[in-house]
Amino acid sequence: MKLSAVTRDKLKNVASINPSIVFRGDKSKLRTIAIEKNILADIDIEETFPMTCAIYDLNSFLGVFSLFNDPDLEFGEKSITFSEGANKCQYYYTDPTIVMTPPDKEINIPSVDVSFELTATAIETLLKASSVLAVDDIVIKGDNGKVVMETSDVKTPGSNSFTTELGDYSGDTFAASVKAQYVKVISGTYNIDVSKAGLSKWVNEDKGAVYHIAMSIA
Repeated sequence: MKLSAVTRDKLKNVASINPSIVFRGDKSKLRTIAIEKNILADIDIEETFPMTCAIYDLNSFLGVFSLFNDPDLEFGEKSITFSEGANKCQYYYTDPTIVMTPPDKEINIPSVDVSFELTATAIETLLKASSVLAVDDIVIKGDNGKVVMETSDVKTPGSNSFTTELGDYSGDTFAASVKAQYVKVISGTYNIDVSKAGLSKWVNEDKGAVYHIAMSIA
C-alpha cells in the first residue's frame, strides 16, 4: 500500500499530540490521545491499514519517507517494509501495550453551552498573538451578549491580551480556557462546542477531523 501526502500530513499532526500510535487493522482512521489525557483526536484517512500494529516514534516513521520518492509499504508480521526500485527500509513495530491509546467508546460532551465557528485565519492569529504577547492561555468567553476568544494570561490580571469577536451569545456569563500549546489541530475552519463541564469538541468536516480538548472553567 501507499500513504498519500495528505495522510502523512495528518500523521504529523497526530505525532504532535502523541509521539506513538497504534494503527488499527481494517480502519480508515487515525485515533490518538495525549499523554496528559487532555486531547483526543479522531481523523479520517483515505487508506485502510491491513493489520493492527504499533509505531513507537511516529516522527521517525514519517522521516523514512524522505529516503524515497513514493514508496510502497508492505505490512509484515514484525515490521513494515518500505520499498522503491532498488531501495528498501525495514521499520520494526513496537509493543502496542506500551502505547497510550484512546478508549474505544465514543466521547460525548455532557452539554453544549457555547457553539461557534472558528476560521483557520482566526486560529492562526490567536496562536500568533499568544506568542507575540508571551501569554499562554486561549480563553473563550460568553458575556454581554457576545462570544469572544482571547489570548491572555488567566493568572495575571491586566495581562497583555488579544481578542476576536465570534458572534452573539444569550447564556449566562461563561469563561473557559486552554493552554495555547494544546491547540494542536489541523489547519482549517472548525465548528466548536464548549461544555461548562470542561470539555470542548472541535470538528473540521472538510478534513474529517474531530478533537476533544479539555478546558479549565473560570
